[in-house]
Amino acid sequence: MTDSNPRVETVLSLAHADPIQVTTTKRTLTGVIYDHEHTNPTLTHRGPEPGYHMLLFAIPSNNLYRLICTYYEEINHTEYQLDHYELTPVGKYAWIRTHATIESVTRPDDTLTTDEHTSRQPTDTSDTQERCDE
Repeated sequence: MTDSNPRVETVLSLAHADPIQVTTTKRTLTGVIYDHEHTNPTLTHRGPEPGYHMLLFAIPSNNLYRLICTYYEEINHTEYQLDHYELTPVGKYAWIRTHATIESVTRPDDTLTTDEHTSRQPTDTSDTQERCDE
């Protein structure tokens, strides 16, 4: 791939069960990918068609998100779309576009231990335990 955009390379390297962190202008979403789909860019009789990589991920609060990255190989043109799966006013669930501006897509550092329900690092209780033993 000749596109040197690091965000595209990060998105393309992510797969099923990988951790993901999507940073927008207003918030950061950290979750786990539960499904993905990929198509390569192609050249058709109508002209170049973009490739896309779709990542479906869940965050600890059980909210579902869909990140779609469309890109071309030869030109540096990439678009990101973030959708949220939610209940519509009609009473059906659907993917609703968030219109969020994606700042970064990364794989969180796996060396940090986090609480599986809150995605926060546990507090250091060793100091407290020592005081209780005294």
